[in-house]
Amino acid sequence: MSTAIAPFQPDTAAVAAPAARSSALPAQAAALVEWAHSADAAMHLAKGLVSTPFCPQGFREKPYDAAAAILAGAEVGLSPLGALRSFDVIQGTAAPRAITLRAIVQSHGHQIWVEEQTSARAIVAGKRAGSDRIERSEWTIDRARGLGLHTKDNWKKQPGAMLVARATAECARLIAADAILGIAYVAEEIEDDQVERAEQEQPKRTARRRTTAEARPATRATAERVAPPARRAQAEPESANAGPPLPGEDEHADDPDPVADTTAREPVASGDDKRKVTRDQQNKLHAQLGELGITDRDDKLRVVGLLINQRLASSSDLTRAEASQVIDMLDRALGSDDPKRTLDIVLAQLEDGDDNGGAQ
Repeated sequence: MSTAIAPFQPDTAAVAAPAARSSALPAQAAALVEWAHSADAAMHLAKGLVSTPFCPQGFREKPYDAAAAILAGAEVGLSPLGALRSFDVIQGTAAPRAITLRAIVQSHGHQIWVEEQTSARAIVAGKRAGSDRIERSEWTIDRARGLGLHTKDNWKKQPGAMLVARATAECARLIAADAILGIAYVAEEIEDDQVERAEQEQPKRTARRRTTAEARPATRATAERVAPPARRAQAEPESANAGPPLPGEDEHADDPDPVADTTAREPVASGDDKRKVTRDQQNKLHAQLGELGITDRDDKLRVVGLLINQRLASSSDLTRAEASQVIDMLDRALGSDDPKRTLDIVLAQLEDGDDNGGAQ
């Protein structure tokens, strides 16, 4: 019997097995691993930048926020410092500025340019690379007024710049949604929305609105802000001093109106009360409803019809004032913590109100 010690021979099959399993990872899992490495690298960079004067004030001493901005910027082709300079944080919501969207669109080979800019109107046009079709977005002071934006501080100080910012963001979404990865809003849009919310939340409201039993308090309060002005007028008889009017409401609604109860659900008379909805407004409505998961044509018409208390055969039946009112309400819903739930609560209230009204 031999006593020689046999040399160790490793089991090559066993050694190769983990590597084989690793290489067999699903593509999604591999992408997550790669993203995690990117997140670590972004955090390492952020920790080194947030204490320097090169870091914008909004991200100063906030490494986690800065790392998230660097990652978001990397997804659309921005350098780390470029990402920090390009994102604003407004009341806890991060968003790029309109000029950032323009730069991203151009860096992907698409074209976007300003055709007209005055203090009353801005037209921004653009087209995708390889396409001859030109998309245009027109923003006017009348349109801003219809959305209740004209009273905001930035709109008073620099209306031309704000009009260009809005038109730029809208045009960028039309021609290069893939390049900007579905960025919903730019900083200028969010800032306008936050200012409007602050103005509306200052007055104390005492009227209560009946909602479904499971509705959360925050969602319930948001739903009340989303509801049409007419419904708020019916539920809040003391609302004569409830703050600034919403888009679509009479700007002098604070004055006593002896016929308010009989006209509350009628469109408010204005320069846009009979003018047909614009193409830009229709595009905006379809985009908002899509974000809320409403894609079926009949469902869209039902939702919009409920919000203005009318039966619609087509979105073309809307007036500009009605479209502005619906856009404003959908913007409020999208700005809530739970947009779909908020809208569902509002629609349930409107349907319930119609049923009760019909039963009387």
